[in-house]
This record gives sequence, structure tokens and C-alpha cells, in this order.
Amino acid sequence: MLLFIFWCCSSQPKTKQDCPRGFFQDRNREESVYQWFTPAKVQTVCWGKPNFSVVDPTGRVLLRTDLSPPQAAARLAHLDRHIGVTPPTGEKCLEWWVQHEASAMSLELDLLEKWQMSTDSFSYAKSYFKQLPENKRQYLIDFIYAHPTGAKGMDGLLNAYTKRCKEN
Repeated sequence: MLLFIFWCCSSQPKTKQDCPRGFFQDRNREESVYQWFTPAKVQTVCWGKPNFSVVDPTGRVLLRTDLSPPQAAARLAHLDRHIGVTPPTGEKCLEWWVQHEASAMSLELDLLEKWQMSTDSFSYAKSYFKQLPENKRQYLIDFIYAHPTGAKGMDGLLNAYTKRCKEN
């Protein structure tokens, strides 16, 4: 399942916080993930069973407990890209979010491949890896636009970002 960012990430805290109800911190699990990837901006990682891994409005990363350490690390790398960003407002907002999301998705897929982890949970992964390196990001941009309500391993990013841009 794709990491889906629904909330704006520009005002994220710089200190660790408690986890929301239904989630918990697990230092041992976190340390095993950090052996694969250490985030630059993530302060609080909470484990539980969200539909999609997200950065919540307070800046906490909510990750699924069923992810292996390298899978969680790849998702954490993706989510780390979303923290502290400020998208433009107006007509450039949606295009910016789609490009930003495609870049984060690309990072996640490339890390999973590098670490020899399965990408079968992403319906777009096989076609992504068939692309020339310079075309991979554009493939994901096109995929997001072609699947506004989502696909296997990806929430309805286009619809969510369209709504978000209209609200800003």
C-alpha cells in the first residue's frame, strides 16, 4: 500500500510526540528500520494498522506493523520527503503535489528494488521498472492522473490532492 499524505506538512513539530490512540512507539522496531534508512526530518514513528502509512497533521509518521524493516524503511524514506514541504497555492498546487508524490513513490520503489524486497503490492511497480530511468518519474505522474480514485497499493491521490488544493 502506498504511503498517502493527506494533511499539509509545512508546520510539523521538531520534537517527539506521543502516538495517537490505536498506535504505539516501538524503539526496537524503529532501530531495526533505521539500520536500513535514517530519516532526516521524521521525529515520531508510531506503529499500528492504518489503511495507508501517513504523516498525520501533527507530523507523526503512522506506519503499519505488518511491514518488514526494509519495507518500513522504504516507506519512511517516502514519508520523510513530505515533512516540512510547502506547496504553492492556486493553479500550480495540484501539479506540484503530483510531481512531489511521484518523486517520493519513485524513491520508495527504487529502495525496495535495491534491497531486493517484493513490490507486488503496487499495481504500477512492474511497469515502472520497465521504464528507462529518465522516464520512471513521468510514468508515475501519468499513473496518478490516470487513477484519480487509486489503484492497488495507491490511495486516491489525485482526488485527495485536488480537494486539498481547492481548500488552500
